[in-house]
Amino acid sequence: MRFAVLGRVPSNPAEEIKVPRGSRRLREELAEIRLIAGAQKRIGDEAAVLVMGRLGLRKMEAARLQARDINLGQDVLYIRDAKGGKPAELPITFPELRQALSLWLSEPGRKDDDYLIAPQRGPNRALDPASIHRWWERCCGRAGVGAFTPHELRHSALHRIYRETGDLYAAKQLARHASVRTTEAYLHPTADDLRARMLESDAGGKRA
Repeated sequence: MRFAVLGRVPSNPAEEIKVPRGSRRLREELAEIRLIAGAQKRIGDEAAVLVMGRLGLRKMEAARLQARDINLGQDVLYIRDAKGGKPAELPITFPELRQALSLWLSEPGRKDDDYLIAPQRGPNRALDPASIHRWWERCCGRAGVGAFTPHELRHSALHRIYRETGDLYAAKQLARHASVRTTEAYLHPTADDLRARMLESDAGGKRA
């Protein structure tokens, strides 16, 4: 082993393992996303955390969401300025997300051009990327959670739908990727996932 050759054995050899560039900690547990969302003082911030954590929006897609883009009657979220300039629609679906968006929309004085993520001084002002990162750090701080990048929420949302359905193309559709290969880079199957698929396969074979 390399450690023996070097003449030393660290107390935790795993510390010597280099994590591949671009890898991210997965925020797979909904409990953590719900913790962060529930710690927010403003319902708009709570809804924004859920939008990113459940629907996998990119940070600037979430930053540009306005009241006009939320259609609870049809259960649809409109993304007018998605990556690549292509508009998109996503089903809201999740009851907790729908409720948070409904409460935000029903606040007195809500206007169509109000932004979901907005500074205190005015909901009709869009935040720039640096301001979005500061906003996210404050969201994590209120929940007592160590700050991580907003993009990790996107990874988690895509991995979660894949893990729960086993449907790679459902994850691709949520991601709005042009290629399924791009979506694959967001998925991080575990040994538990493999075990679950093997059990499903075995159960199917027994029924046959």
